[in-house]
Amino acid sequence: MSQHEQINLDKYKSKPTFTITKISLNNFRNYSDLELFSNKSPVVIIGENGSGKTNILEAISFLAPGKGLRSVKYEDVTHKSNKLGWSVSAIIDDTQNNFKPVIGTGIFESKKPNKSGRILKVDEEFKPISFLSKLLSILWITPQMDGIFLGETSKRRKFFDRLVLNFDTEHIKQLNIYEKALRDRSRILKDKINDEKWLDLIEKSLANSGVAISIARKNCIRVLNKKLFSVVGTFPAAKVIIDCNIQEWLDIMDPNEAEKKFIEEIKKARSIDSLSGRSKIGPHRSDFKVLHLKKNLYAEKCSTGEQKALLVAIILGQSRLLIDKDGRAPILLLDDIVAHLDYAHLDSLFSELFTINPQVWVTATDPQTLQKIFSNFQLIKVADNKVHNV
Repeated sequence: MSQHEQINLDKYKSKPTFTITKISLNNFRNYSDLELFSNKSPVVIIGENGSGKTNILEAISFLAPGKGLRSVKYEDVTHKSNKLGWSVSAIIDDTQNNFKPVIGTGIFESKKPNKSGRILKVDEEFKPISFLSKLLSILWITPQMDGIFLGETSKRRKFFDRLVLNFDTEHIKQLNIYEKALRDRSRILKDKINDEKWLDLIEKSLANSGVAISIARKNCIRVLNKKLFSVVGTFPAAKVIIDCNIQEWLDIMDPNEAEKKFIEEIKKARSIDSLSGRSKIGPHRSDFKVLHLKKNLYAEKCSTGEQKALLVAIILGQSRLLIDKDGRAPILLLDDIVAHLDYAHLDSLFSELFTINPQVWVTATDPQTLQKIFSNFQLIKVADNKVHNV
């Protein structure tokens, strides 16, 4: 498509089948009280730097399990003028299943600093936060993710685990069980608590959840790689490779044998782990490598532009994977995407998105570049801690 052509939206569905139709924020970041209605896709949010555009995307990201697209402590997003906690609520329209749940999440005022917990209500009924992964899938691309292939292994692991939990709704439960068992084991070893039966039980839980995590990752990445091999447009074909000893065990033995092997290995490592204060074996030590297939180069060796294209390719591949899984496209949040990609990749991205047909939320300081690509979108301006339809 040339720079003078716009995407013809008449060729695509006029409205995604799964959307957020209303989002409300209370005491969230710079918004003391805000309501926003969406009636089209994409929803393009414009405003000056620091006006609060990304804060709206962050609020939407809290409709998924976890700490949002900025990965912050829950109490850190509370409006500066009070200490009463915050809330985000949304009305979801799932036209395919004729389902319109009302979702509310947030925190109450915490008397104990850093001990606040997020709550969730769905149609006025309390639910665990993990329940969100059964209701909707939310994916995002932010400028902070530019260095995902070069930065800390833990951040890369969290990125891919978020993809996995959209594929397998039990994944977050297993992650929570594993992390608790890991903490408990470290504490017992560090404090030299002499309770063999207790330690055996914790290590069994650690191995059981660790193998379950590894299987979920393996299953998701296998399907994702099929999508990444057949990408379209200007984005490169890619392959994700999991670097983990448990993955290697699962290639040659069944899950029960892998669990026994895990228990054997962590028992052997007790004395070493008691000195280091951490376990050197398990899915918490895994890494995810991304291979640019055409160049046969790992992402960390690719150019910055190629790394950005690989990241977008993964998000597009995951979106297609989710459609195949349950017929429902994810909600996609694109923060300052115009600065993230050149025009050719932007053009290719939105052409692909309009065939996938997710609800897309985009932030930009100026909509002119986006207007060259498509014209039929909802434009919202953020100013003075309020939103205005343009």
